[in-house]
Amino acid sequence: MAEATDTLVIFGLVVFIGLFILQGLRLLGKHIDQQNYERRKFYLFVAAELDKMDKIVAEGNQPKEPKEPELLLPTKNWVGRN
Repeated sequence: MAEATDTLVIFGLVVFIGLFILQGLRLLGKHIDQQNYERRKFYLFVAAELDKMDKIVAEGNQPKEPKEPELLLPTKNWVGRN
C-alpha cells in the first residue's frame, strides 16, 4: 500500500510541476505579445511622424507667392500717441 501512495504522490507532484510550467509559458507568451503590440504601435507612430515631416518639407520647397501685408485701420475707439 505504501508503494501505491508513493506513486500517487510522485504523480501529483509531476502534474503540479507540469501545470506550473504551462502557466509560466502562458504568461511569457502574453508578455511577448504585449511587447510586439507596443513595438508595432511605436513603428506606426514613427511612420506617421515621418510622413508629416515629409509633407512639411515638400510644402517648404515650393515657391510661395508673395503676400501683400494686411493693413490695419484704426478703429473708432482707437487712442494713439499724439
